[in-house]
Amino acid sequence: MTRLTAKVAGIVIESFFQEARPFSREYLTNLSVKALSSLSKYGVTPEGISLLRPEAFFGYEFGFPLFTGSGVFKLTAQTVNLVFNNIQNQADLDVVLQAINEIYGLLGSTMFQEHALTLHAHMDFADAPDSKARSRFSDKSKQIEFLGVLAHLKVSEWDDPIRLTIDKSLFLPDGIFASLSSKYRGSINSEVLMRGNKAVEAAFKAFDLWYNPEPKEPSKQPV
Repeated sequence: MTRLTAKVAGIVIESFFQEARPFSREYLTNLSVKALSSLSKYGVTPEGISLLRPEAFFGYEFGFPLFTGSGVFKLTAQTVNLVFNNIQNQADLDVVLQAINEIYGLLGSTMFQEHALTLHAHMDFADAPDSKARSRFSDKSKQIEFLGVLAHLKVSEWDDPIRLTIDKSLFLPDGIFASLSSKYRGSINSEVLMRGNKAVEAAFKAFDLWYNPEPKEPSKQPV
């Protein structure tokens, strides 16, 4: 089993409403108050909450940054968008997953048609630099410097297929860049996020890869 360590990762979630939601100042005001009360520990401030509302009744955009800008929440008439970057270790990932769970908790009984989820990470090999682990992605005899992976997987831990791509990392000279994306239908909560984490592990194991998180210590900079 080839061991991998994620050096920096990101998560993107786009949730689609079953029906477009028209602008409602009352709803957004209440959401702002709840966000300030529950999400201030993740860096949400009154100054960060913004609302762009063009003349179109469905053309508004409401949102706020999290974690000093490494995370972003955006709400439109048709979608909820969450983006988290600069996840450096297991402790950062745990905090981000907790924040995601609380954000969807604030949205209450909102009916979503489906969610599109993506996890991407620059990963290094946990083994020695000259190990055979790197050679499995190259073939010098055929002048192949790096042979990537594109696969659609069906794992027992997740209902929908998972799209996995592995490419050469532009951030880590001897590392790889992995991206996993899939869909989910239903409410997002801590149980679903835990299943998603297990599904990621299963997808890597299908290619004899083992994801080895960094030690569970906070990063020097907030995620």
